[in-house]
Amino acid sequence: MAVPKLLHPYAVPAREDFITLVKGEGAVVTDSNGKDYIDGLASLWYVQVGHGCQPIVDAVTAQMRKLATFHTFEKFANEPSEALAARTTSSSVPRPSLRVVWTCQAPRTSPLDGATRGAREACTHSPKAA
Repeated sequence: MAVPKLLHPYAVPAREDFITLVKGEGAVVTDSNGKDYIDGLASLWYVQVGHGCQPIVDAVTAQMRKLATFHTFEKFANEPSEALAARTTSSSVPRPSLRVVWTCQAPRTSPLDGATRGAREACTHSPKAA
């Protein structure tokens, strides 16, 4: 077998023997040889409800038929992001000015970046002390 075109994180770059997963159901994933494995790490923490969860498949399919995705930079918004932000802030400490920013853990987006944004927002939009 030749070295694959996909460079796998944390694998020896010249490795040739990989387990190819082809399907998943609940907490079980199956490789191309039919062997089952328990996905104890939830595919590195983003499939906590399991593979093939039909309500999630249905919700994602319905949303993608309307609008697959769109950024929220500058003046743009989208209904799912706005609805989730409203839901997230309503379950927090009651504070009318509370807002959220959606981010990820990419190298340029750190917890410090989020804290900085929050501090800047608080200083810019908070009422001045009398």
